[in-house]
Parts: sequence; C-alpha cells; structure tokens
Amino acid sequence: MTPRERVLAALNHEQPDRVPIDLSGHRSSGIAAIAYRKLRTALGLPERTIRVYDPVQQLAIVDEDVLQRFGVDAIELGRGFALEDEHWADWTLPDPRDFRTYVGVYQSPTTLALRHRVRGADFAVLPLCIDDAGIGRGRQFYDEIGLDALPLYWAEPLRVQLALAFIGLPTTLLIDRQSREIGRLQGPFAWDSDDAVEQIVGAF
Repeated sequence: MTPRERVLAALNHEQPDRVPIDLSGHRSSGIAAIAYRKLRTALGLPERTIRVYDPVQQLAIVDEDVLQRFGVDAIELGRGFALEDEHWADWTLPDPRDFRTYVGVYQSPTTLALRHRVRGADFAVLPLCIDDAGIGRGRQFYDEIGLDALPLYWAEPLRVQLALAFIGLPTTLLIDRQSREIGRLQGPFAWDSDDAVEQIVGAF
C-alpha cells in the first residue's frame, strides 16, 4: 500500500497492511524543535537548520530523512510553502535544560531587587517555573544562588506556553490590577534599574 492508500483505508475502517504512522502531520502530533534536534542526534543523522513553523509550541518541520526512517505516512501540508531560506528568520531557541532559563527563575535576582524598590507601589513578583521535571530544579537553582526571599510557583509547561503565547525564556510579563497585560520582555533584563522602576511605578 502507498501511504495515501494506507491512511484512507484506516479512515474508512478497512484493514490496511499496517497501522498508518503520523509524525507532525498536524500540530497535535508535532515535535518540539529542541526535542527534534535531539532526535536527529540520537538517530545519527546529520545536523541541519531546524525550521519552526509554530512559534507558540515551537514545533519543527520534520525532514524527509526522519520521515523515511520511521515510515511516516502523513505530512504537514504547510511544508509546500516557504521552501527557501530567505522565507525564514534566524532564531536561537534556548534549551532550559542546558541554561537553566526557567520563566521568572533566571530573572529572580533582579526581580527580587525590583520588588524591594517598589514595595510601596502595590506590586508583586510571581516567579513561575515551567520545568518538565517539576518545581524541584527551580528550588535547586534558588538554593545555588542563595535566594530565599522570593516565592516560586510551578505550572504545566504547555498550558503556560499556550496561555501566555511566549516563544523563549526567560519571559517577563507585567499584569495590571485588571489582569491585563501591559508589557512583556523576552530575555534577561535589569529589572531593578532606575528606568525600569520608573516605568513600572508609573504603570501601577
């Protein structure tokens, strides 16, 4: 059977020659870019530039050599567009397991200092750890840098990424009293600087 015949047979409740295989045929069956890079390494395949077609979930376009290796029967139709390098922008995805870039945790030393500076402005800092392994690694990081005056919360990574629509770590969001996002910054930043304090006090 061809892949098309195999998938159609399964959809029509007919017996195919084997179970159809899907890898990244849809966003619900996709693979994250960082995981995809590690998969290629584990398979002994040559390193390639990874193209991310879904910036929120950081899903990678699976290359033909991987599709062939697993005998994948379905493909994502969007791979027929934006085929040239000029259609893509360069971007480096941080790997939290390599750099300890947890949301909020990486920023904690400067956000703690910020909290002290704007203590009278009805302002709170809520560091959020989204490590897959749970809050333990975030607490370990706190212990390593001697941070004990700031709380730490954990949330399910995918839920947070979808709800807040961020694509890199660390990401800091400013939320007002009406639960509206009034500011966002991706990457490290000196939140305890005079300029940052002035902007935040003015906003709140």
